[in-house]
Amino acid sequence: MNTAITDSFSRKTIQKVYGKHFTDSNRVNLLWKDKEIFPAIFDSIKNAKEFICLQFYIFRDDETGTELAQILKQKSAEGVEVYIIYDHFGSLFTSNKFWKDLRQAGIQLRASRPFKWTAPFHYVHRDHRKLIIIDGTMAFTGGLNIANEYRGYHRIRKSKGKGWRDTGILLEGPIVKTLFDKFMESWLIWKGRPIPFNPSADPVPDGIPVLPIVASSARGRRKMRRLLYYSITHAEKSLNLTSAYFTPSRRMLQILEDAVKRGVDVKLLLQGKSDVVSAYYAGRAFYSKLLRAGSKYIIIKVRYFMQKHMSLTEYGA
Repeated sequence: MNTAITDSFSRKTIQKVYGKHFTDSNRVNLLWKDKEIFPAIFDSIKNAKEFICLQFYIFRDDETGTELAQILKQKSAEGVEVYIIYDHFGSLFTSNKFWKDLRQAGIQLRASRPFKWTAPFHYVHRDHRKLIIIDGTMAFTGGLNIANEYRGYHRIRKSKGKGWRDTGILLEGPIVKTLFDKFMESWLIWKGRPIPFNPSADPVPDGIPVLPIVASSARGRRKMRRLLYYSITHAEKSLNLTSAYFTPSRRMLQILEDAVKRGVDVKLLLQGKSDVVSAYYAGRAFYSKLLRAGSKYIIIKVRYFMQKHMSLTEYGA
């Protein structure tokens, strides 16, 4: 084993670089397969006994959002406390009636970063956090939102669209308390009433340490970039990076090039198509530069079909 590599990515070193400590004894389950995430989320919410906290950038009133809303209304009727934070801009086209029905069912709602005429330019700052906490013992997070396009193909067949594949994770153990505290911070910022719960999940036997990275503020993003740059700079063998919106800074381009020059096997898994056209073309502008630097594959274009087949096209040196 290379001692230098081990020391570079030791627990103590990572904590020092990021500025936060790991939380021990947790169970982490990666959810990435087709139609895996939402059934797991819905089933877990149905089993809630005390409270449910949800925070999403997008919460639509389409089939997916309506189905989740019905589950939440039923849990509220059973005496479970339900708290929802949705981003005002991300959920801009969700009907007022949808929110009104949830409130009438006893669900507490807050909109993050609502538009204010007194500070219109503040509206460009959004909160993209995605988080669900159930009874203080279980948490979901990841790249998904509450909308048909995030759920999968069977919900958008009529429009002949193709679903997006986002990754989620299910966490159990003491880390859930940390995530609950982050939700509470946002809830109180947006004038929510204090939540009368103080969860404390038991350690998971043979569990693993987890480092929560929250990048919803300028300071949080700086800390995340510091850890990302550090990790790439100290890579010695391989580097596998994926991003749905690849618009690298000059510094990121340079450290990727430097990694290739050190002999690191660099692979980037990027979008073949994008819902944000400007980000798509901005990212493609850097492909030639990275290929010249010697990246093995600069893009793997992935298309998912209804039959769960994948078509891969590789571009590289």
